[in-house]
Amino acid sequence: MFANLTLRERRLLKQAQVGATISFILLFVPILTISLLHTSDSLAKWLGIVGVIMVLPLLYFAWQILKIAYKDQKDNPTPPLWVPKVYGIGLSINPYHRFGKLIFILLAVLIVGIIISLLFTPASQIDAIRHLTRCTGKLLGSC
Repeated sequence: MFANLTLRERRLLKQAQVGATISFILLFVPILTISLLHTSDSLAKWLGIVGVIMVLPLLYFAWQILKIAYKDQKDNPTPPLWVPKVYGIGLSINPYHRFGKLIFILLAVLIVGIIISLLFTPASQIDAIRHLTRCTGKLLGSC
């Protein structure tokens, strides 16, 4: 799997794995803060924005790990879009396929669009969304 990596590739893989782990942990700090503490509307809005922003480095580090994991596809003149996952069962996007690159770019653009829309969303609407998420699974009359 990762046995025949050069020293540089091993270092990049380790950096990407550590970065992805830190990003993943930092992604859940705002989510837990919003759900466990009774925060103000404006604080909840900014914590939500920080949470969505933390998805961008996670996406970048995932891209770096995929590039190292599927380096054998780099020299393939017609690489497949879907390749078997390195870890576990299933398929993964090939970072060396032109549509694979496009998918990751579109995901990043979508996340930036969500961040921009959150910046212009009034805090009062955030409170309405928080109220609806608390009512999930309850009877409508009890919310």
